[in-house]
Amino acid sequence: MIRFRDFRIQQKLRWLMVLTSAVALLLACISFIGYALITARPQLAREMQSMADVVGFNAAAAIVVMDPESARETLSALGADSRVQGAWIVGADGRLFAEYRRRSAAALSFDQYLSPGTYHAKNLMIVSRPIFTGDEQVGIIVVSAGLDYLHRSLRRYGVIAGCVILVALAVAFGLSTGLERLISRPLLRLTETATRVSSGGDYTVRAKRESDDEIGQLIDVFNEMLCQIQERDAALLRVNEELEDGVQERTEELEREVQIRAETEQQLRATLAEKDVMLKEIHHRVKNNLQVISSLLSLQSSHVENAHAREVLTTSQNRLRSIALVHEMFYQSDDLARIDLASYLASSTSYLLGAYGVDPKDVHVKVDCSPMHVAIDTAVPLGLIAHELTSNALKYAYPEHRCGEVRIALHPHGSSVRLIVSDDGVGLPADVRWDRPRSLGLQLVHSLTRQIKGRIEFTSGSGSCFIVDVPGRLFNPGD
Repeated sequence: MIRFRDFRIQQKLRWLMVLTSAVALLLACISFIGYALITARPQLAREMQSMADVVGFNAAAAIVVMDPESARETLSALGADSRVQGAWIVGADGRLFAEYRRRSAAALSFDQYLSPGTYHAKNLMIVSRPIFTGDEQVGIIVVSAGLDYLHRSLRRYGVIAGCVILVALAVAFGLSTGLERLISRPLLRLTETATRVSSGGDYTVRAKRESDDEIGQLIDVFNEMLCQIQERDAALLRVNEELEDGVQERTEELEREVQIRAETEQQLRATLAEKDVMLKEIHHRVKNNLQVISSLLSLQSSHVENAHAREVLTTSQNRLRSIALVHEMFYQSDDLARIDLASYLASSTSYLLGAYGVDPKDVHVKVDCSPMHVAIDTAVPLGLIAHELTSNALKYAYPEHRCGEVRIALHPHGSSVRLIVSDDGVGLPADVRWDRPRSLGLQLVHSLTRQIKGRIEFTSGSGSCFIVDVPGRLFNPGD
């Protein structure tokens, strides 16, 4: 039996073209079908989970208000997907709340699929997802999808791949038969000429040109190359000398550019330093001006006999002090673009205890804040919100020298940041509407919350608890 390496070059070229085309197409088809086979089920699972989450979210309100008909209408939307065979919604009590089933689909006992997850039955994929309203689970949605379309798709892919391979092999065999003689013979003669030149160093030998195609052009280039080798050697020496001169000249230019860039960088650093000094001076002057206004209010309150008016002036003075503290922390910080909220809340709380004459032994203020950095546009309104809520707790939550604890917490909460100010005092009076306040302090809290696109909530129990959610994009995590 003749080995493949002993075949003539024409035969090798023919079979190499055919076999290479066959292997490439076979691998491509196997890869394509394998990829489709591997990813089909996980992709279906992800699509069913997303579909179940969307339908469950839309049906949550119907579950809460006990409207099975609305829930069934929501489930019927799944009929637009031919893969879906049926869907069921089970309430929190474990009873069937609403059902949808395609007419051609067989009955399915869904009781064994009530735990969230993905299940596989005979020719079916079942997805079970919880339904939430807020943080409360109100039910479970179960969706079943048929797998027949996967099998049909794989068979169709196999037929297409086989047809493509057969047609490609026939075309490759026909082309290789006609082209092998045109390619192999000139290449063999060119190889013989190159061997004579490389072995004997005889650059007077020339290859014979037989065609005007790319191979003929290659032979012309090869012959021209032989003529130019000696000229290229001499030219190479000249180029080396010119290259050395050019490298030296370019090196000198680079040194000059480096020097110019160093001087420019130094100028930029000086400009940035001047900018930092200017920003610190601005924050310092704003803080000083606010303190002057605070001092004027303090002097004015000492000449006011009306207790309510004196309290209003004192409250305004404390608010000015809260804003001034923000500017003070900015000009004392190395980073003039943002401040650390934990340090700010601790300093503001300490000032309020002294301003209202609260004994820390009677009322303890606990500050729990994650490392958070924020710009001045957010620091001022958020600081005033914390200031107002803490002031209210210190002034009204512990009458007649009662003891207790005021808690201030600031932590990430999903895509937002949550500020919680709570106390264990007497709570809000019954006639006070926290969502429609008449007092300036709570009105200011609502206005500032809207300013920073936040949302405020209130819960009562043993004391009061205000929860303010602020968009997380306004914050930068601390180092």
